[in-house]
Amino acid sequence: MWLRIFIFTVLFNAVNAELVQLLAIWRHGDRAPGSLPYSKDQNGVTAWPRGWDQLTNIGIDQTYELGTFLRQRYVEGSQLFGPNFDKSKVFIQASDSERALESAQSVATALFPPIGNRVWNSNLSWQPVPIHSNGIDRQDTLLKPTSYDCPKYEKIKDDDQKMLASRFDSQFGDLFKFLTEMTGDSISGINADGLNDIQREIIHGLPQPNWVSGRVGNVSILPTIMDIKRQMRLEEFNSDEKGKFRGGYLLNNWLSYLEALRDGKKTFSAVLYSSHDGTLNALQSAMGMQNGELVPYAAAILLEVSRSSINDDLKVQVFYRNTTQQPPYLMEIPGCSNPCPINQFLNVYEQMRIRNLTEMNELCGNDKTTSTALNLSIFTIFSLFLAYYSC
Repeated sequence: MWLRIFIFTVLFNAVNAELVQLLAIWRHGDRAPGSLPYSKDQNGVTAWPRGWDQLTNIGIDQTYELGTFLRQRYVEGSQLFGPNFDKSKVFIQASDSERALESAQSVATALFPPIGNRVWNSNLSWQPVPIHSNGIDRQDTLLKPTSYDCPKYEKIKDDDQKMLASRFDSQFGDLFKFLTEMTGDSISGINADGLNDIQREIIHGLPQPNWVSGRVGNVSILPTIMDIKRQMRLEEFNSDEKGKFRGGYLLNNWLSYLEALRDGKKTFSAVLYSSHDGTLNALQSAMGMQNGELVPYAAAILLEVSRSSINDDLKVQVFYRNTTQQPPYLMEIPGCSNPCPINQFLNVYEQMRIRNLTEMNELCGNDKTTSTALNLSIFTIFSLFLAYYSC
């Protein structure tokens, strides 16, 4: 009975609502390791055509597929924005890492293929689409928050990870002793997660020594390494406090777009961000939407705002796309119905916001000089953006 009522309510809302805004963020596609996974590894940089840390052909394909999905859902489906890129409707930004910038380009290529008078070369189904970034060698609080200097967060995170690593040392001492011998590196609970890059090599068909697929006692080597990686990564985001430190600034950015829409101010139909697994983890943590799993390549969080055709109310839904095998998952919003009225959604997350870099630095325990310099830097970037946007 209640299930039928719920399904009817969802269908009723979908039929009687128009999608008016999308806020989306995705992880870049598959990439090469940042360096050799371990000292004795025989697979050098020549095994990776674009070099260490760079997007791979698999990653390009993954993000192109994501762009195709976005076009089908938001151009051909809901018609949130048109098939041609329009800077007044769509804004795309990436962190300054090459893999995030290239992933954004790949998504944009699939999302906005040239049609009609946008075709400039009949042999190419491609056109340039602007991708913004925070600029080289700058800390990116928005799209790479895990690289932002935050001493108070680092102290909490480091203490928690050390305790977790100590448990790993007790549980997997024999495994770490074996791995130390096989890899040529000193392996312990605090750094064993770095061996997860072996999995990247396997995905790309690179040869592996027999021990990688073996066991130490009753412990399977590679699955254990991957689970250690999962636990150590999620330890960075496993509390509201950590979620606010790392995800509060991005969450505030999204909430600001929602407020602009609610208040009738000029804003974008779609804001699209290309970033990193830690950025999605941080946002999920800040929003109370973690699922206990690592963020896969090209996974995306999709926040959709719909306007009721009956009473003009705005409501919010959040989806998570971490597989191509089924539609995105509808996420539960803590303390709110689904879809969630926009004002209630804003209230749910009010305490998790970090509104500016001054507030961020006060929270993190950074000195005032750092705060002032960073704010001036952001002001300069924002001024340049406004100048560009008004041209």
